[in-house]
Amino acid sequence: SFILTAARPKLMNSVEREIPGWKAMARLRGGVTLVHTVKALIALDSIPEYRNAIAEDKSNMRWAVLLHDLAKKPVDPITGAKIRDAIHPFRSAVLAAEILPNHGFYVTDQFQGSIESWSEYTNQAVTTDAKGRPIHGNAKLPGIITGINKMFERNSATSIIVKSILFHQSLNLLKEWPDAAPLTDSELKLFINDDLLKVLGPLVRADSASWQLFKPENRKKFDQQIEDRLKEIKSLIKKP
Repeated sequence: SFILTAARPKLMNSVEREIPGWKAMARLRGGVTLVHTVKALIALDSIPEYRNAIAEDKSNMRWAVLLHDLAKKPVDPITGAKIRDAIHPFRSAVLAAEILPNHGFYVTDQFQGSIESWSEYTNQAVTTDAKGRPIHGNAKLPGIITGINKMFERNSATSIIVKSILFHQSLNLLKEWPDAAPLTDSELKLFINDDLLKVLGPLVRADSASWQLFKPENRKKFDQQIEDRLKEIKSLIKKP
């Protein structure tokens, strides 16, 4: 793969200095997550919402895609087998919240006093499914979102990027790949708004398209499912 060939130590060390955790992510499964992330950035450029967005929104979308799988660890804690990591969005959101302020993103005066405890709280927002495997502990979402709004303000770029990463596997977009702990309708109404969907929508589209970049029929099918689901969500959150 050209992406893996280009990922030379000097380049990876340079990225690691700007995005701590990048090298660990890049080593996962022989570089699968690294390749996926780069392909997702490529896919993003073909998405109409990205191409038609203003410069600030484009930057927010790129950061969300860049960081969305940063904390991925696709190993079953029970068997050690390679699996779909169901809780990495919350962990990746924590890393994003810690990294973005170092790149000029806005924080409130509550950030320094809150980030450590919020990160610990969010990383511990884990429960288990019927088989005992870890999934998102959505019961802690009110506290997680309150913390994000406290540290970054509700609709700042920082807040929207972090929330987009947090929720990128919470919308139940694809029939073939149901999310382990999707948001309920009431949670969607509470936590999702149009400003967030401006970044979250392109993120989930790019995330899916990355896996289907060279499979146009699959991409078309999955794109349609995602579009239909996002329309449902937009309709739902507009209802009183």
